[in-house]
Amino acid sequence: YICGGFNGQECMNSAEYFDPKTNQWTMIAPMRNRRSGIGVVAYHNSIYAIGGFNGSTRMNSGERYNPRTNTWMSIPDMYNPRSNR
Repeated sequence: YICGGFNGQECMNSAEYFDPKTNQWTMIAPMRNRRSGIGVVAYHNSIYAIGGFNGSTRMNSGERYNPRTNTWMSIPDMYNPRSNR
């Protein structure tokens, strides 16, 4: 899975996954927020996108993706905003 990023002009909220069996990338539902420089982790059949930079500020929010329903939902905010920016 790959989520968010920066396309040279703006922070992105798009997300995709790679299937090595078909050797193809597939678009999934976009995240609720634009994020670059985020942390992404897979845990218990979910994908978590955490923190990042939205183009104007570092973020302390996160989102969880459910591959079965192709939906993102907000998770509780972290105490501190963070990004790799």
